[in-house]
Parts: sequence; structure tokens; C-alpha cells
Amino acid sequence: MSDFFEEVEEGLRQDRATQLWTRYGPFVWVAAIALVAFVAWREYSAGEADRRQARAVTTFEEAVSALEGNEYAAAEADLTSLAASDNPIAPLAGHLLAQVVYEGNGDVQAAIARLEDVVSAQEGEGVLSDLALLKTGYLAAENASLSDLETRLAPLIEKEGAFGALALELIAAKAFADGDLVRAREEFGYLRFAASVPPGVVQRAEQALSVIPLPEVPAEAEPEAPADQSEDPVQ
Repeated sequence: MSDFFEEVEEGLRQDRATQLWTRYGPFVWVAAIALVAFVAWREYSAGEADRRQARAVTTFEEAVSALEGNEYAAAEADLTSLAASDNPIAPLAGHLLAQVVYEGNGDVQAAIARLEDVVSAQEGEGVLSDLALLKTGYLAAENASLSDLETRLAPLIEKEGAFGALALELIAAKAFADGDLVRAREEFGYLRFAASVPPGVVQRAEQALSVIPLPEVPAEAEPEAPADQSEDPVQ
């Protein structure tokens, strides 16, 4: 009798399993297919990303070789597409592109524009952005006014560390070139003693202070002798 009940129970389990599979089986297959497709897509995406990165690195290396060979047109063509991409190598490509247009065409404004693109793409954050902004200062320093240069480099001057010190050094050098000896000595004096200033900048500040003459202090005028207000004695 117990065998009979066991057979009936087993039959019921099989019938229930058949019903469940009939009802939910298609969903299970769909889920399995989706899982396999997702895993395959992830593997393909990872492989494609690796291949895309490898192509970008190869293009960058070819641009470097072209630049070293003074083949500026070829270097510019490769770097322009890289600099405009979302590839992690894009900021480096932007830096090199600025060098290409500057050395190849002597176009200072175009070089500045390429570096400003790097700053914009990096949203003003990071080492490559700070370096690009500092480079724009060096390129613009000769023709820009001191106030314009200060405005351009303000984001760096407000920061502590190497880039802020280099930006302030450029401001001091510009002040000296413009004949503003007081401002030049003030900024070089600050760099000489401020914290977080690289040793090289400190050394150059000391050298600058040793050659920049002290501002002349106007001599004080000698006091005039008081006028003789004595009156003739009354006769």
C-alpha cells in the first residue's frame, strides 16, 4: 500500500512539474538566452575597447614619429581625431597637437586654442588640465598685458603646489619685463619663502632678486627755511 501512495505522489509531482514547465518554461529559456547574450556582449565590448585603445595608442605613436620627422601635416591629421575623441589618450593628443601647430605653422593662437580645448574637456581639473593652462600662459605672455595674463592664470595662482608657483613665477617675470620692478620683487620675494614651492622655482626667484634693482626711494625734500617775519622795530 505504501508503494501505491509513493507512486501516486511521484505522479503528482511529475504532473505539477510538467504544468510548471509548460507555464514558465519559455521564460526560463528567454532568461537563459539573455544571460548568454549579456555575457557574450560583455566579452565583445571588453575586447572591442581593448582593440580601440590599441589603435589609439598606435595612432599616437605614429603622430609622435611624424612630429620627430617634421611631418607636421601627417601628425596634425592623426592627432586632431584623437584629441576630439573620448579616448583616455585624448588630453595627451591635445597637448601634442598644440606643439604641432606651433612648431609647424608658428601659429601661437591656434596652439593656445588646442590647449584651451584640453582644459575645457578636462573641466579644469587634473594635472593635464593645469599643465595645458600653464602652457597657454607661456605662449600668451609676450603679447598679453600683465592683467590679462593674471586673469588667464588665476585658476592656477589660487592653487598651492608646483603649477601655482610656476604661474606666479611667470607673472613676476612679466612684471619685470614690463618694468614694474616693485611687483616683480614682491612676487619673487613671495616665491622665495612660500611653502610648497619647488626648489627650482625658489632658486630662480633668488637669482631674480639678486639682479632686479631695488626701487628708487625719492629723496626727501629739504625743509624750506621759515620766512623772516620780523618787523622793523618801531622808531
